[in-house]
Amino acid sequence: MVERPWFVERNRQAAEAIAQKTRGISVICGLVTPAKAKTGKSVLNSAALLRDGKIAAIRSKRLLPTYDVFDEQRNFAPADQQELLSLDGTSCALTICEDAWNDKNFWDRRLYGIDPVEDLIGAGGKILLNISASPFYLRKRELRHDMLSAIARHYKVPVAMVPGRRQRQPGLRRLQPRAWPGREDHCPGQVVRRRYCLLRFGNARRRHP
Repeated sequence: MVERPWFVERNRQAAEAIAQKTRGISVICGLVTPAKAKTGKSVLNSAALLRDGKIAAIRSKRLLPTYDVFDEQRNFAPADQQELLSLDGTSCALTICEDAWNDKNFWDRRLYGIDPVEDLIGAGGKILLNISASPFYLRKRELRHDMLSAIARHYKVPVAMVPGRRQRQPGLRRLQPRAWPGREDHCPGQVVRRRYCLLRFGNARRRHP
């Protein structure tokens, strides 16, 4: 369905409708966008920055997983590159799910030759944002916590990760996230999940699932 032109257009219309409600705030939402390349898949897995009543910017996913329950290359084309976003004067690295799952300092064996996080932080990103809607499995919360903590610690930047609230996977019931004590003075090296900070993390290395 995601490759059908009417569905892509409805995605754009929905994003524009949400944007009309964003006076005075900024919103990041996921959507499907057309791929510009004349060969390969016709759509991209994207995220839009909505601000001041319009779509201010669109960034698309570079790393498309094909392991386990994922088969994103079946539907999407990978983005050639990503650029930083400016939020209230701060250069932000916006990534989509798998884009943050290729840290050479965390994984013993990486699945991809590029690391969008490394590229974006290297280009001057001062905070890492990651939106995700991947399925839940046992201990994934802890794994994701350790992985994002390693990124925050290595690059010394805040990391904000927003998982999907209504993910569904056949045979599994989604668990509600735990609440960590919140702080307002987020400092470099912290991982922020909504209004919560995850502090002081281990240095474990993992094999990619």
